[in-house]
Amino acid sequence: MNNQEWRYFIAHGLSKQSRISYIRIARALEVEIKDLFEFAHLQAGAMKVEEIEQLLAGADEVKKRMIMKILRAVVR
Repeated sequence: MNNQEWRYFIAHGLSKQSRISYIRIARALEVEIKDLFEFAHLQAGAMKVEEIEQLLAGADEVKKRMIMKILRAVVR
């Protein structure tokens, strides 16, 4: 299974991951585990451009590069 297939299965809840995997993913993204399961942003009108701009303004160059990698992977 390639990375894109793995991401699809995880995103759609088709594959159960161990607690260790979630810990590793959260550490790599530098977020708390609970943030991996927060879906409030999916509600209509929940995400605003201003919020995204504020988040980006607080990110250093390394985090901005990581964000770009994630965005590219998601929109492909």
